[in-house]
Amino acid sequence: MIMKTSKYNYFISQESGKMLVFNGRTKRFFEVSERNATAFRDIIENPTAEKFEQYKLFYLRMRDEGFVLEDEVDEFKLIVEDYNRMRGPQRYMLLVYTTYQCNLRCWYCIQQHKDLYMSKEIANRLKKHISKYLLENKIKEFDLAWFGGEPLLSSDLIVDITTYAKDFCEKHHISFVSGITSNGLLLTDDLIRKFREINLYNYQITLDGAREQHNKVKKMEGQSAFDITLTNIKSLIELMPEANLNLRINYTEKLDINQLMTEINEIIPYYLHKRIKISPRKVWQVQEERISQKLERELREKIVMNNFIQDCQTMGLCYVANKHFHTIFPDGGVTKCDNDELKEARGFLDEAGNIVFHKENVLEKFDLLGEQSVCAGCSYLPICWGPCPKTINRMLESTGKVTCYHNDLERHIRNYIDDFVVNFKSE
Repeated sequence: MIMKTSKYNYFISQESGKMLVFNGRTKRFFEVSERNATAFRDIIENPTAEKFEQYKLFYLRMRDEGFVLEDEVDEFKLIVEDYNRMRGPQRYMLLVYTTYQCNLRCWYCIQQHKDLYMSKEIANRLKKHISKYLLENKIKEFDLAWFGGEPLLSSDLIVDITTYAKDFCEKHHISFVSGITSNGLLLTDDLIRKFREINLYNYQITLDGAREQHNKVKKMEGQSAFDITLTNIKSLIELMPEANLNLRINYTEKLDINQLMTEINEIIPYYLHKRIKISPRKVWQVQEERISQKLERELREKIVMNNFIQDCQTMGLCYVANKHFHTIFPDGGVTKCDNDELKEARGFLDEAGNIVFHKENVLEKFDLLGEQSVCAGCSYLPICWGPCPKTINRMLESTGKVTCYHNDLERHIRNYIDDFVVNFKSE
């Protein structure tokens, strides 16, 4: 049997002296002792007919896990199939800003917190859009996401529209789920119970470090935002067994990891930790060079040691790249990226609920896997999946081409793989 090595194999030296062999397309991996590392790498990278006869069972296993392929297999075609599948042709994700207003003023927030709320008229257009779009595009899965500002400032509107969407999907046999990104301060027990009734199951709530650091960022006169948020999180996972909670840790080089874990444990009992996924995310304004890899590694280790589920680094295909994804602003403006500003809206919802675009989205004509893309030939493609759509749009509009946007891509890939392996071993 004639075989070839995968383009997406990574050989990573570990502190233990072992070598980690990881395939980016299949996400399969194994470890090799330091003594055997060179021999194993040669067998995988340089398959020959003679080696196949000698290590036949090993090669067959490596073929099944994607480390080697039969010579006639078009590996890039497999990548294209993965890409199209991830874009979810029959899944619609709709992200809605109920308001640009917020009850806090975090220093790193990119929004200007305009005093703008969604009106009843726009809410009615949104309901019409949901019913039309789902049927016209034969959508099988609908994910309604709430964003802001602080979306819970408009909790009545969220309940109204989510109830409508849930009922419509049930009537038309469409899978439905809803989620929200919030600071968690307004998440009352009554609201949790109501959200459970309408399938609002997905939550992303943010901490900004241990109690003292968090309260410096999320300032509340005479109260601890840290304690309120974590107490509400505890209520959420106790009152809603179906809840999927992503606790995002925004960190800088000042993060005190041990203090953070100690103070979380004071409020969230250990037996509930497996209900919480923690996503460590560097504050984007902080330069990467200021964050030591030791801090990143220790944070990942402490998450697992404390029995939480660790979310991997943000690598992979951005949800904005999904075939069916839109962002709706409070004024009815429509765009793709949820990081766009109001003035960047490329379209709007008309009275019938249709999206009317008045400005071309350059990204729609760009083929990430085409010959003109630097990403197509990159060995890290099936992990990174290129720049985010907003960055691609900016690149195309300014230079007409797409380039790699990572200052240290190998570090990002290494962090992703470390997270993935640690999570796998902890399951």
